[in-house]
Amino acid sequence: SYSDLHPSGLTAERVVDSLVDNDIDLFICSFNPEATSRTEKLLSEQYRDNTSNIEQRDITAIPMLAPTANQPTAVLGVRGKHIIFVLDMSESMRNEWSGVVTAYNQYLARRQEYQEYTDLVSVVQFDYEAIVASNKTRLSEAPTALKFKGGGTNFYPAAQRACQLGLSTPSSHVPEIVFMSDG
Repeated sequence: SYSDLHPSGLTAERVVDSLVDNDIDLFICSFNPEATSRTEKLLSEQYRDNTSNIEQRDITAIPMLAPTANQPTAVLGVRGKHIIFVLDMSESMRNEWSGVVTAYNQYLARRQEYQEYTDLVSVVQFDYEAIVASNKTRLSEAPTALKFKGGGTNFYPAAQRACQLGLSTPSSHVPEIVFMSDG
C-alpha cells in the first residue's frame, strides 16, 4: 500500500533481518495468491540473500482457497466482505480477553460507520479446540458479547474452521480473516 516508503520506515530487508535474527518463521496465508505473489517473491528473495540466514529459512505460502476459487484483484473492493474473526480464548489470553472483545467490537463499529451493511461476520473462538460462535451473520446482527473459555492453545483447528468458512463464502462476498492471538 505504500508506493515509496512505509510510514514507519519498514523495508522488506529490515523485516526479514528481524525475523531471521529472532528465529521466527513467516507464513503468508492468502485468499488471493495473485495479489500477494509480488510480496511473497520479494520476501523470499530477502530470506535467500540474508547473510544471517544460516538455516536457509524461507517463507511458507498457504493458499486459503483453491486457485480457481480466488477472486480477481480488481473486484476485491467492490464486493461485500465476509469477515472471519479467529479469536484466541486460551488461558494465556485471560487478562487480554476484554481487549480482544473491545477490538472486535471496534472493528464491527468501524465497518458500520462506513455503512458496510452488506458485510457478513463469522467468529471462530479457539483454545485447544475451535468453535464457530457466529456463521455468516449480517454485520448489524453480529454478536457483541463473546464468552471466554481458557485452555491450551491449538492453532490448527482454528485455521481449519476459518478455511472452511472462507470456502463457504457466497460469491457476492470476499473472505477476509482477522486473527487475534498472543501466540
